[in-house]
Amino acid sequence: MSLTQDLGPGMIDSHAMGALHSTPTLADAVKVPHGPFRFTIRLSIGVTYEVYAGTDLDVWAPIATGVSSDEHVEFSDSEAFQYRARFYRVVSKGESSRNIVGFASTVIPPGFGMVSNPFHNEDNSVAAILPRVPEGTTLCKFDIHCSRLTNNGFKNGRWTIGSEKLMPGEAAIFFNPGHQPLPLEFSGTVMQGELTNSIGSGFSLRGSLLPKAGKISVDLGLPLAEGDVVHVFDRKQQRYQVYKFPMKNWHSVQPTLDLCEGFWCGKIAPGAWKQSYEAKPLAHGVRPGDRRVHG
Repeated sequence: MSLTQDLGPGMIDSHAMGALHSTPTLADAVKVPHGPFRFTIRLSIGVTYEVYAGTDLDVWAPIATGVSSDEHVEFSDSEAFQYRARFYRVVSKGESSRNIVGFASTVIPPGFGMVSNPFHNEDNSVAAILPRVPEGTTLCKFDIHCSRLTNNGFKNGRWTIGSEKLMPGEAAIFFNPGHQPLPLEFSGTVMQGELTNSIGSGFSLRGSLLPKAGKISVDLGLPLAEGDVVHVFDRKQQRYQVYKFPMKNWHSVQPTLDLCEGFWCGKIAPGAWKQSYEAKPLAHGVRPGDRRVHG
């Protein structure tokens, strides 16, 4: 897989962050299982800031305000556990944060499911993004060079191959060995700009580069040509649903992907899956009733 991106406001060089305090920057995003979402706001000392949140990447509402007493303000959203997905931005001195952080979740029933990671992190290893899963869990990626599935198991409290990565745009087959549905939460920075997921000919495991759900072509923009196929795994039925392009009434019958859901993509010829997102600036202004935060 080849992933390219216009390094716009969604991606910030961590070494340069310290010089950008005039504009808020968000870092160190962590979602506590079944608990709060935490991140660090990097900004100038003594300035008023507002934290905005939204359950998609288009509609935003203020949830907290504060005055920074340090260049690094720790923010915790104690209400995050109520949401399947939530995203965060900060406004200070009329400037919107350079990046957006957030989390998105999916639920794997007992048995198999296909997952993808739609967030950028400095460390996208499975040990970092999926540190707490049941004993006996497996994660299988597809090696396009050898045309076979890999097998990474969680045993004795750790992954067999902890360094294996699940990068944005990639997907994997996840096995839940338990008897209860298993929530999985992915978190990090939302990528922005013009995003490209280069897909070679043949089969590969893929996922959206953005934390969005929707129809695979109409909403998520997957390009398909005659003869291409998409295999989506039905978690309830524990079997694949196969979609061959073109199909009659494709607009209405094409598969719909959930948040953090992966799929098999079989292409006759190489193609480029292009997605784009650019956050619009937010207006700054403290509103009565906002939750106050002391930084």
